[in-house]
Amino acid sequence: LEVRAPVAGIVLGLQVTTPRAVLRAAEPVLYLIPQDRPLVITARIAPIQIDEVAIGQPAELVFPAFSARDTPTLKGKVTLVSADALTDSQTGAIYYTAELQLDDGEQSRLGDRALLPGMPVEVFLQTGRRSPLAYLVQPFTDYFARAFRES
Repeated sequence: LEVRAPVAGIVLGLQVTTPRAVLRAAEPVLYLIPQDRPLVITARIAPIQIDEVAIGQPAELVFPAFSARDTPTLKGKVTLVSADALTDSQTGAIYYTAELQLDDGEQSRLGDRALLPGMPVEVFLQTGRRSPLAYLVQPFTDYFARAFRES
């Protein structure tokens, strides 16, 4: 049996490594990451913050695998937000997913550094603007808004 992929890419998670191995039904043999497709960045969003995330929202992306001193912060946009919350099977944490893509020309700012599937990325979503005073006063205004209720 010969397995051929419809696109060129990088093989990930190859399960069968010996000739004449037995394959189980409905089990993946391998995962293929296409090379000719734009990279998609997946981020986890806390349920309490999902109301602040929208498609088209600008984001700043930092790749900790590269030196922070000489690697620029890249710009991107949210392209998809999951419709429902998911649960991490290992930790039990509940989260939403958001997919992001780099803006045109941003990847070329990395120079000779290559982005690879599976690399960690820190995503900073721009949700709004507040003054430093607003950050200090917000806990007090939230407290007083709840404190003077009768029920």
